[in-house]
Amino acid sequence: MRISLVFLLIFLAAVFISPQPDTSSSGSLSFRSGYFSIFNEKTDFSHFNSSILSNSLNINYKLDKTVLYSSMSSYRFIVESRNSNNRTNVDLQNREDAVQVGLSTGFRSLFIKPEIRFSKANKKILTEYSIDYGIYHPGMGLYLAQFSYIKTHFPFYAMGVYAGEGFGITNYTPYYLLSTKIGLNLIPDGSTFDIEYFKNIQVDNKFDSSFGYTDKPEIEMFNLTHNHNSKDFILRTGFTRLTGRWRIILLYENLPFSTITFPTVSYSALASELKLKNTRFTPSIFFNYYYFRIDGAGNIQSWPFTSVITNVVANRMNFRIDGWLNAINLGGKLTLPLGGFHISPELQFYHIIPESEIDTWQPEYLVFGVRNFYDSYDEIKNAGLARLRVFTDWKLEDYSISAELSQFIPLYLTKEIKKKRPPGYIKPEQGQGTITGGTEIQIKISREF
Repeated sequence: MRISLVFLLIFLAAVFISPQPDTSSSGSLSFRSGYFSIFNEKTDFSHFNSSILSNSLNINYKLDKTVLYSSMSSYRFIVESRNSNNRTNVDLQNREDAVQVGLSTGFRSLFIKPEIRFSKANKKILTEYSIDYGIYHPGMGLYLAQFSYIKTHFPFYAMGVYAGEGFGITNYTPYYLLSTKIGLNLIPDGSTFDIEYFKNIQVDNKFDSSFGYTDKPEIEMFNLTHNHNSKDFILRTGFTRLTGRWRIILLYENLPFSTITFPTVSYSALASELKLKNTRFTPSIFFNYYYFRIDGAGNIQSWPFTSVITNVVANRMNFRIDGWLNAINLGGKLTLPLGGFHISPELQFYHIIPESEIDTWQPEYLVFGVRNFYDSYDEIKNAGLARLRVFTDWKLEDYSISAELSQFIPLYLTKEIKKKRPPGYIKPEQGQGTITGGTEIQIKISREF
């Protein structure tokens, strides 16, 4: 349940914490800082912490039909887990500092948008670039074609310890993505349709530790969005579907010692928002649906001697993962003008239905028999969350300051026993714990010139 909730909150918060360039008619300079405490749990013998911290400085300048922009950003995603009962420690981190420059320009019916990004992750410099180009019909407002070539990466540092033995991996994985986008802008009724499709076409693995790493991911993503802007209201709808398959092999001196396979990783989202115009408080209501699923299996050796010995006599932990999560989100917000201020209170409700099971066990000597079997599954039938969010902005001549505070609040939790425990089951000690998290803070300062 904790991992599923972390994934859900990351998806919900990604649009707010990811640094994005601002736009203006002439030029702008802005600084944005954000902190998101995702989920934290502490008992007498264990603790689990997860958080995200991001900062960015953005500069934009527009000259005729060309927009130049650049940004400097830092990003930290950290997950820490400790459990003294089964002597496991896990650290997962995604951290990097980056500089990005790009421009958007065009000539007659052609447009092009190249970008380049340099990032520093774990003392290594990585290069990421994208080229977005296509043909545009100004009279019809129709994108006849739009294609992108993107090189991106997912750097992370991971460390795990089991039964007193540990391993660490520093990973740099560039993924070459090819995407296609079709845009349709219907000027008479003010509607826009966008279709996007992404798929990775090549993978280049690099690692920086005594342990190697290979993987074979397959990633596909489909986006469909529609915006309707009339005299009285704005209607936004969208659908996102992401699927993937992933096989990870850990190596020591080019010999495999652990294999992790995720045959099914999928995420779907359906979003809609209705915003009324020509009203004093500009009310809006929205409805969202989220679905996430993951299946996986594998084994991890505590110490890799050789590929043969580890399979027979080494201290190995096998595991299976099967889980999915449904979430329904309904909410609304208002915009209250107060002199030079604007305050926008927002209230959201989430109904979450999780289902997950994680089995871990170790083989006996010469792999005859099973020991230390743990069958861990959530007994939560459904859960309810509220999200209270307040946004305010203040403008003074060429400067503007905005701040945002968001807090998730638990409302209800329903549990049920879903199946009988197998004979010889070892029930992990739970203990009395404290749970915090779900807090997000955003601050932005900008100046137009």
